[in-house]
Amino acid sequence: MRNWLANEARGRSDGAGRILDAYDDFQEWNYERQCAAGFSEDDILDYPTSELLTAMFDWTKAGRPASY
Repeated sequence: MRNWLANEARGRSDGAGRILDAYDDFQEWNYERQCAAGFSEDDILDYPTSELLTAMFDWTKAGRPASY
């Protein structure tokens, strides 16, 4: 997937390991944030894509923290 995205964007991208590490950081941050907001684990697993994308933008704006 990383290689396809890099090719389509015609740009340089981080390695797959760095991307996966960042995604793990996002998942932890988002899980903690959703739990703090009162969501159950089932709610978090069934999170709508549009809201997940908004959370990713929020995480990026927050400086990509490893935890909430």
